[in-house]
Amino acid sequence: MKFKRFKFTSVQVYVGIIGLAVILIIYAFNNYAKNYLLKINKVNNILLNIEKEEYRLNYYILKNSLFLYSSFDENVYSIKKIKNKINVLKDNLIKINEPFVLKYLFDYKKAFNEKVYYIYEFQKVNAPIKNSTIFLATLLSKLPELNVPVNYRKKVVYAVSSVYLAKFTNDLSLIKNININYFKKIKFNNKEANLFNQSLILHINVILNNLSKYNIYLNKILNSDSIEKLHKLKQKFLIISNIQINSFTIMGYFGIFVLFALFVALIILIGMVEKDKDLLYELAYIDNVTNIYNRNKYLEDQNKFNAILLLNIDGFKNINDLYGRETGDKILMEVADFLKNLDKNVYRIVADNFAILSKDKNSIKTYVKTIMDTFEHVNYSVDEKLDFQISLSAAISEKKPLLKTAEIALHYIKQNKRLKFIEYNDNLDNSEKIKRNIKKSTILSNAINNNRIIPYFQPIVDVKTGAILKYEVLARIDNNGKVESIFPYLEIAKENRMYWEITKIIISKAFEMLYNKNIYFSVNLSIEDILDAEIIWFLRKKFREFKGIEKYLTFEILESEAVKDYKQVEKFIKLMKMKNISFAIDDFGSGYSNFAHIVNLDIDFIKIDGSLIKNIDKDSVSKTVVELVGLFAKRENIKTIAEFVHNKEVFEIVKNLGIDCVQGFYLYEPLSKPTEI
Repeated sequence: MKFKRFKFTSVQVYVGIIGLAVILIIYAFNNYAKNYLLKINKVNNILLNIEKEEYRLNYYILKNSLFLYSSFDENVYSIKKIKNKINVLKDNLIKINEPFVLKYLFDYKKAFNEKVYYIYEFQKVNAPIKNSTIFLATLLSKLPELNVPVNYRKKVVYAVSSVYLAKFTNDLSLIKNININYFKKIKFNNKEANLFNQSLILHINVILNNLSKYNIYLNKILNSDSIEKLHKLKQKFLIISNIQINSFTIMGYFGIFVLFALFVALIILIGMVEKDKDLLYELAYIDNVTNIYNRNKYLEDQNKFNAILLLNIDGFKNINDLYGRETGDKILMEVADFLKNLDKNVYRIVADNFAILSKDKNSIKTYVKTIMDTFEHVNYSVDEKLDFQISLSAAISEKKPLLKTAEIALHYIKQNKRLKFIEYNDNLDNSEKIKRNIKKSTILSNAINNNRIIPYFQPIVDVKTGAILKYEVLARIDNNGKVESIFPYLEIAKENRMYWEITKIIISKAFEMLYNKNIYFSVNLSIEDILDAEIIWFLRKKFREFKGIEKYLTFEILESEAVKDYKQVEKFIKLMKMKNISFAIDDFGSGYSNFAHIVNLDIDFIKIDGSLIKNIDKDSVSKTVVELVGLFAKRENIKTIAEFVHNKEVFEIVKNLGIDCVQGFYLYEPLSKPTEI
């Protein structure tokens, strides 16, 4: 039998070539897509591992700060681990050709390196604090064996306990009243007691000198924006990778139309792509602990809704710390399961914060009572061993950005323990005040650093003769050519520990301008200045530099609620009066006056507060109070000065009441330079 030779037509050849080309393209496309998805999954795993390690690093820092015998090795290992993963992440992003995402990686790396810097700075101060804390405990155990006075024992116990409380509560006010000078002056007859006292002084000083930096560095570490930068990196990467994945799907469907004969192969390819896409979606948008939407999904959905209910588990950190992360995760799952039954739009934002999004406030407001009642009246068991009474705090907001405003409201609840639920309103947001304070702090810092804190001189006038007796030195700030009062900046100066620097600048410049001029002048000192050993040392130095200026000087002490320890004030005044320095109580009558203390302080002048003087022509009560102050001062042979004399009527009333001296804009405004008296 003869067989006919089979011949391929040109069309068949072309179709075959096209078909083979399509198969090769599909095969190459399949491999490319699969490899790309594997790389994306790898990058996501690296990002998740970095995020987990960052939280673990924060835990190690807290552990290192709280436990005396906690090693710093865990921190070093964790930092090294994160840095290695950052390098691996960078290499993987380069491999998948995502240069746009690298910018966000560099932002995160910069933020993390800054955090690492503060971690090592923190360790520098934490190590000596720990050592001294441990040594103080050892010293305290030896105290009963020493032959020392009972009062000394009490002082030691008080000092050590204050140090421990300040260390473990991060409350620096607890160590302000430690009188280290008391221990420095103590001398015992036996060597052992003196060695004990010297060791005590040494280690208390170590803690006093380092605890402020300790708090600053710890706050810098825990409030670092590195995790936020990491979340932004994850979000940007997921958006870009999703775009790429969607392009894979489009190309897959296009292949179906090109060659129907390869339909099955294309379906398999598309199925593989979709399967990987679902896996990526789960990694990107589903919380791996609670199986509800995560923060990434929230960020994608937030603009579709108009209201948020933000929930926080009260005391959740205590559960985690006491019973471990595994128990904490089970509690999170309990809460998530309950919330999923209420609404489908439930998200775990971070840690123990959950959110429910809705089109309007009223629809989620109905959930609040149900949630509160359920969790406050039902015990939850874990492994049938542990029972927990869980309670939640809740905040609702309709103002965008929803999460930020809800977090502000929730933060307000945490500061006001009696509240469990609140709706956001603009009065809760103090961000504008913070911005203003930051601006003031910047202006003040620049003025200090650039020598733009300047003294002004307000004349103090004798009522009877009209002659200028002396000048009050006032601090002014040169704000880019505009001279302003220092008063609006004082609060922020005290918060940022710049107040003492202003005091030193004004004293230095006043001494330089008035030295050998035979001009009497007064300088303001706060109670903080008087209690600051550095200011006392600074004054001694200036008195040696400007010999003889003391007899022209008056210190004005602000009479306020801060004056709680009059004995310290009395001690300072006695010390300065040995140098012939005069003293005045400023703002007398502003609300905390104590006549008995004024007598004991040996004051030369009483400056009557401006709030009493400025309305004395209209307010009979103010007039009576000023008259009584004048009578009291005359009886005690103390000169009186009326502040804020701003018109003729006020001046005449003050004069008729027998006040000795006056100052105010009616007579003179503050001058940039004093004239010789």
